[in-house]
Amino acid sequence: MNLGKAIKQIRGKAFTQQEIAYLTDVTNVYVSLVENNKKEPSIKWLRRFSLAVNVAVPVIFYVALDDDDATYGMENEYHLLKPLIDSNMAKCFAGTNIDTEIKEDV
Repeated sequence: MNLGKAIKQIRGKAFTQQEIAYLTDVTNVYVSLVENNKKEPSIKWLRRFSLAVNVAVPVIFYVALDDDDATYGMENEYHLLKPLIDSNMAKCFAGTNIDTEIKEDV
């Protein structure tokens, strides 16, 4: 799971780190640390981030999933469901500033 990647991806070009920091009542250093996986965000902060970018917390966790997060014995189900969920997420966020394409090097 890569929450930093997910947060940076969801923030995208719609918000700067400074804007997210202001909207979530933290410093831009905190946002940078979270995005670079140097600090794990609290649930409280994830809720504030969720409200700021208008994306549900479970969606943030979904975007943060990596292939290696599929537990042993569930790999087939994960790989079957992932494209369907990705497709639905893209439809949900069509017309928004949120980039739903999963990027490896964000």
